[in-house]
Parts: sequence; structure tokens; C-alpha cells
Amino acid sequence: MLYRKWMIAISASVGVLAFGAVGSSAHAQQQITVATWGGLFGKTLEEHFIRPFELATGIKVNTTFGGSAFNKQKIEAERNQPRIDVLTMVVGDAIDAYNKGLIVALDPKKIPNLNGIIDFGVKKDANGNIFGAGLWVTSFGIAYRTDKVDFAINSWNDLANTKLRNKLGLPSPKYQNSYFVWWMNHLGGNHEDSNRGFARIKGLSKNFILEFDASVQAVQKLAQGEIWASPLLDTTANQLIAQGVPIKFIIPVEGGPGGVDVISQVKGGPNPEGAARFINFVLENRQAEAACNALVLRCVVKGAKVSEKNQGRIISDADVARLIAPDETLINHKKSEWLEAWAKEITPLSRR
Repeated sequence: MLYRKWMIAISASVGVLAFGAVGSSAHAQQQITVATWGGLFGKTLEEHFIRPFELATGIKVNTTFGGSAFNKQKIEAERNQPRIDVLTMVVGDAIDAYNKGLIVALDPKKIPNLNGIIDFGVKKDANGNIFGAGLWVTSFGIAYRTDKVDFAINSWNDLANTKLRNKLGLPSPKYQNSYFVWWMNHLGGNHEDSNRGFARIKGLSKNFILEFDASVQAVQKLAQGEIWASPLLDTTANQLIAQGVPIKFIIPVEGGPGGVDVISQVKGGPNPEGAARFINFVLENRQAEAACNALVLRCVVKGAKVSEKNQGRIISDADVARLIAPDETLINHKKSEWLEAWAKEITPLSRR
């Protein structure tokens, strides 16, 4: 009798544990965790992607906010027991995360909206596997004050115009992952040869008066009229336009560097099916269009329309066609070398 009671108790305990495991598993399938940026970008994703997805599917979305590099480090620290399902990153971090086995190739069968992205917005490995789906295009061109500059800037060579004497700002290699140095090398004919790129930058020495590492410095000096022109991201130029500063942003005739911020799926995340559904939802035309218009950025989803308010502020199809995606792997390899050379050869030029 005692033995029978003991066996019944054990059976009941196992049943409770089994029920708990099933319940826990079912609960996990009703939620996903997304790591993304904070600030305006995080707010926009919540408004146009996360909350609508929850309403449409009943799947709860937990969010964790941080910069791209910080979130990548987080999934790396949790790689043996991932707690995040979906991650948004700049493309350089996405490449590194994929190479480290932290994110997986996206499945077009489970994410059919991948077929609706322009080629520039799809990031693939050497075998054609998609590891990052673009959210929007970020372009790097030239911004200038139309009330100060009395000629149209159309070319990178126009930055050497004598009318910009002591009125030119230049981004250091710390800004936008060294895109400016990479582009100057490109114009010099060799992406790896910083001697060519730095020679072009030194040719701007009479105009170069401000070196900046972050957007906030350029925004302040352009708004105050202390500099009249600078290589800049379109997002930064649009901040100034929103403030009422008479700024024009252009992709020069030679083109410019362009990138995409991407959304990726974490390897071994708790809810892979939910993650795929979320990514597919993000890539729907109506959702992507609304988010990109809110951020004043070029959408990567085919057919997305630019709002009337944003006409002329979001780069055109012709602009996108002139963009070249930088070799992020090369940049990551050469960046420390470029930073050292910049400090020795370029920084002193602005100290006049």
C-alpha cells in the first residue's frame, strides 16, 4: 500500500512537470524578443512594426534596446542559451555576427516578402544565402547650406572650390565606419590604398576647418553657419532640414557610399517560427513604407511610396543606382590603420 501511494505521488509529480514543460513551451511560442535601437529608430519600430504585429498575430513582442554593436555583443554572450529571437543591426555588425555563427540564413519559404526587396537591400553570403534583410537605405553624400553657397555642388571635386575656403567640415574615420576614407580611396582607384585617399583629402586642406567624429558636431556647426558644406549621412542632413536650416543633400555625380540597416534572425532563438513571421511582417509594403516615411529614409521594399511631405527629401531611384556598398570586412580590417594615419596627417590640417 505504501509502495502504491509512493508510485502515485511520483506519477503525479511527473505529470505536473510534463504539463509545466508543455505550458512553458506553448508560452514561448506566443512571444518573441527583439533587440533593436533606442531613440527615434526604436520608437518608429515599435509604432510601425511591433505593435501592429502583436495586434495582427497575438504574439507578444518583448523589446530590448541598445546600439547595434551592443546588441551584437549581447547575443554573442548568450550564444549557448539565446534569449533573443530577432536583431536589427548596421550591416557591418551583421556580417560579423553571421561569420561568428550568431545569426542564421533567412528562409525565403518562411519569409516570402524577401522577394519584394530591391537588390541593394538584400545582404547575402558567398553562396547566395540571405543573412540580413534591409530595412532602409542610408546614403552618404554632401550636405550644404543653400543660403551660403552660391553655386550648385554636384561633384566630390566641388568640395575643393575656393568659395568654401575655411567653411568645410570633414568626418573622421570614427564617423559612419570610415565611409569617407573608403570613398576617397575609391575615387583614387584603390579601396585599400589610403595613400591615394589621403592625398585627395589633403587637397581640401585650404577649405577644411572642422573635423568631426559624430553627427551632433556637424549638425551644430552647419546650423550655426560656421561650416557651409560637409560629407554627411542623409539622416543627419534631414535632421537639419527638420530644424528649418536651409540644407540641400545630394548624391554626387560620381556616386557615394550607401548601406542598409538590416533585420536578422538569431541562431537558436527561443521562437524561430515567430521570428520568421515577424521579419516577414516587417517587410510588408505598407509597414515598411510607413516606417521609412516616418524616418525620412529610402525604403528597400519595392513599390513603397514616398509621402508628399518627404518629396525631395528622400533619395531617388537614380540616387540609389549610384550608391556603392562599402566593403565592410575590408574597412573593419583597415580601420585602425586609417585612424592612426588620419590623426597624424589630417587632424593637424583643421588646426589653423
